[in-house]
Amino acid sequence: MHLLYVLIVAVLPVLVSSNRNVNMSTLLDAYTLTCGQRFCYNHDHNLPDTSRYDYLCPYCSCNPRCFYFGDCCVDMFLSLNIECTNITIISYFEQESLSVLEDFFIMRTSCPDGVDIDIKNRCEGSKNVTEQIQNLPVTSKETRFTYKNKFCAECYNDLNIENWSFGSICEDFTDFNFMSSFDEIIQNAMIKKCKFGSFSKNAYVRGCDKNRRIDIISTCNVSGTWETYDPSIEWACINYENFYGMFRNIFCYICNPPVFQEPAISQCNETGLWETQDTKQRNACRDFGFTSTTYPFKNVFCYICNVPLDKFSYEQSNDAYIFSSQSVYKERYFKYQLQIDYIFDETFLSGLYDNNNIIDKKEETHETEDIYLQYYAMTGNGHFCTNVSSLVQLDTTCSCNEFCHFDKTVPCCIDKVFKQSTQCISSGANNFLVYDGCESASNGFNGLYEKCVSKNNNLLYDLPVNDYNNYVDYKNIFCGLCRYFKDPSDMSIPYQFYPWLVDLVCETSLPIAYHVSLSELLEYRHQSRCKVSYLSRVCGKWCSKNQQTKHCGSNVNSSLEYACQNYNAPPYEVAYYNKIDSSSLKNFPNIFCAMCNYTTTGMSIGSCNVTGDWDKYNEQIEHNCFLLPQVDYHKPFKNIFCKMCNAKSQKYDDKFNKDPTCIPSVIENEVTHIRSLFSLLLYDDSSDLDSPKEGCYRHQVYDSYVEQCRDIVCFPGRVLINDRCQPMLPFTSNKVLLKFFVH
Repeated sequence: MHLLYVLIVAVLPVLVSSNRNVNMSTLLDAYTLTCGQRFCYNHDHNLPDTSRYDYLCPYCSCNPRCFYFGDCCVDMFLSLNIECTNITIISYFEQESLSVLEDFFIMRTSCPDGVDIDIKNRCEGSKNVTEQIQNLPVTSKETRFTYKNKFCAECYNDLNIENWSFGSICEDFTDFNFMSSFDEIIQNAMIKKCKFGSFSKNAYVRGCDKNRRIDIISTCNVSGTWETYDPSIEWACINYENFYGMFRNIFCYICNPPVFQEPAISQCNETGLWETQDTKQRNACRDFGFTSTTYPFKNVFCYICNVPLDKFSYEQSNDAYIFSSQSVYKERYFKYQLQIDYIFDETFLSGLYDNNNIIDKKEETHETEDIYLQYYAMTGNGHFCTNVSSLVQLDTTCSCNEFCHFDKTVPCCIDKVFKQSTQCISSGANNFLVYDGCESASNGFNGLYEKCVSKNNNLLYDLPVNDYNNYVDYKNIFCGLCRYFKDPSDMSIPYQFYPWLVDLVCETSLPIAYHVSLSELLEYRHQSRCKVSYLSRVCGKWCSKNQQTKHCGSNVNSSLEYACQNYNAPPYEVAYYNKIDSSSLKNFPNIFCAMCNYTTTGMSIGSCNVTGDWDKYNEQIEHNCFLLPQVDYHKPFKNIFCKMCNAKSQKYDDKFNKDPTCIPSVIENEVTHIRSLFSLLLYDDSSDLDSPKEGCYRHQVYDSYVEQCRDIVCFPGRVLINDRCQPMLPFTSNKVLLKFFVH
């Protein structure tokens, strides 16, 4: 009775059915439309050669032992008749994550055609629990293939085998050695929450459960964009192994395709970028079918005949050169991070310079002296670069540096703050300061001024940039150019700006390998329903983006309202107003917003020593108390000086609370799955691992497992230079190379 219950409820299902039912033609066709030709046995010489476009799909091997490295070509993988197989026999685990046993291994689970029917049935037939325990998997000592049982090994005449062992693991301690029957074992297994299965200590056994992680897409239609279900594609997604970006394999990408919108590019050279006329390529583009995986192109052949001959990396496009990383976000979303290092765009500079236009910059109507006196009456600090008023006593605890807004050790002097327009923008979980004005642009730079202060509706041109030389950030590249090029004739001088990283979290996948233009790929984010955010490459200057409190109360003068909205100093600089010493300042984004949101009624104390507590007379303080304007924040006192001369004298600390430590945003490393060229477990302890095997070339490594030299293979975006995989250099182009993005 208990045994029946176990079989119905607790036996874990086999992951997939046998690949005898897989349609090989379907898989080869789908692969060809997306990747081109990369087969071991099915190469068609009538099709164009696509081998030079290695970045489209991962490298694959035709060595029969490729299953161990997880890099088999599709047709080789299918010919091996292997699949991911669950070796758990029964389980009462409530939390599978507690298991220390791997559940899925790559095995041969069926026999080839033409073998003895009795052996074939014993290999492939379903078995009850007792039979499964009696027929555990085996691994060949010669070929290193693992078989579901000894009969499957016999099908292939692979008889020099090593038997797996039966094992168990329980959430609660139990000892099965003193149990007399199988029924008793099962009953205790239920109570103790146990899992029964098989295991092997063989170093050559290849598991696949370890790759079923939340940071890899290993199932179909996570995106909801797969319109036509195909069991063969789903089987290949689950069982085939050769990582493709954030996907377990190319078939997982195929069954999680990008959103497609008509019309597809279905002819060669519609982009005007194809440099080599190839009849085979043209015919393949025309005659082969459609796939949404290569959007916006009909198929991979149409893509290849619309890109330059020297485009050999998906990191390159006709307008930019990028590094990208891909990952799975919250097990459901597709996350891409783009690091733009070069940009090629001959239209970028158009319209920046115009001799016929005079810049009509809007001048603010606020009275700067009024702001300065209000600030002095609020804080008592003479943080000014120039003598703004005879009432102000200057001090030297602030910076008059050209880029003082980004100084993290000394505050920017107040009269310097309003010389340059700033803005607070979001970056990840923080907010950072950027220059967003074009104050120094001269006449003739009307186009540059407009592109700086306006929204360009082009993500590439609205992207914040960083000046590494001065650790300064700008709203966009045009605001950076405004700062450095005072005259249009200076635009030929190279200068370096580095764009912030672009984070895209999308509901559906992006066809990142098939983009021709980075601008178009970024526009495609709308179809993929992507949320865009920027990440600063460096540790920028923090600021507050609390717009709800960045306004003043009623009956406040316009100059103070302006200062509240345009002074982007973070709340942690509160300690710098040392004479105030009030934690309430932390409730406001800056000192001016605190000033203009305290409007109280009643009389104020506008003279000194009314309290009788002032013990050290100071003529300057008394003078300032009487002459400086009223600041309601200090009620019942008229201003900070009236407050000071109605209390005991004290020494004020001039220390500035420095910018909190922050970790600069860096591009996340792609989840790189290294296809090991050798294993340390395959060497004897006495072997010299530093000595290459005689007969291997410098670009090869000796693999003792397959007993041959293997070529070193680099991942997409890398090239073999001096026997090492290094980042590719950008392809040459006759287009304008914008110097501010390059060294």
